[in-house]
Parts: sequence; C-alpha cells; structure tokens
Amino acid sequence: YSTYLGGSSNELLSSLYCTPSNELIAVISTSSTNFPTSADAFDKTFNGGGSTVAIQSSIEFPNGSDIAVTKFNAAGTGLVGSTYFGGTSNDGLNLHPSTLFNYGDDTRNDIALDNSGNIYIVSTTSSSNIPGTAGKAQPSIGGGSYDGVVAKFNSGLSSLNWATYYGG
Repeated sequence: YSTYLGGSSNELLSSLYCTPSNELIAVISTSSTNFPTSADAFDKTFNGGGSTVAIQSSIEFPNGSDIAVTKFNAAGTGLVGSTYFGGTSNDGLNLHPSTLFNYGDDTRNDIALDNSGNIYIVSTTSSSNIPGTAGKAQPSIGGGSYDGVVAKFNSGLSSLNWATYYGG
C-alpha cells in the first residue's frame, strides 16, 4: 500500500519499523498542530517550540517541532494508534552542530519493539518537561541545549509507560 501521513505543516519521516504482524510504525518530526492522532492517543495536543529550520534539509518548522509516532494496521487502511510526544520546546530535531556532525542527520530517531509489542523510541529534545521522566534513570535534561530521550509506549500508543532523558 501507499498512503499520506501528516497535517497542514511540515513533517520529516525519520524511522520506520514493520512489526511481526505486518503493522508499520513511523516516527516523524512534525510542525503540524493537526497531525492525525488516534481517539485514545497518549497525547492529542501539539506541544510545539519555537520556529526553526531543519539544518540539512532546509525544511521549515514554523510552529516548532514535536515527535509523532504512528502505527498503521497491516493493510494500511487505518491507524492502530497515533500520538504526539514531546515537551514545550523543539523535539525530534537534532539541531546542535556537534551532534549533527556525529549522527549525520537532523531527524535521527529510531524505533524498537519488545516481545510484548511495546514500542520504544529514541530521539532528541530541547524540552525540559518531557512527560514520564520523573523518577527515571535521568529525570531531567542534562544541561546542554539538546539531549537524548528514550520512551516506552504500549502497543496501541495510548499510554506512555516511561521516558527518560539520556545525555550529559
């Protein structure tokens, strides 16, 4: 199948993962305040940040950037789940020159699944208020302008099991 995914602003697809049941999961950096979320999404609200531009692709994010995670059914005819994820600053974009050099692109995100179907994502954030980090391995941003973030969602993206910052 082939389909479109996005809202009324710009998106950059950064990672895809096909589950053992042939469901497709996508991690996206979005500037859309109306990105399609599922009825029971963990977060249905764009969290934003400041207007920015992805360095290498020169794509504008006029509303700031947020992470979006979407899971399609096996036929590609509907969403199993779709949610925003992020804090009130820019998320899902790697805009720091030193990490951009080391990791090679400005939308480096990734996905993994565990044996129970839980969805793990890893991304970049400049937000100091990522949900789900209280009491976790690194509960606050490390002090620089950007940090890594790792999050675990249930298989339908309706709940966040935990999240943690990762970085110095």
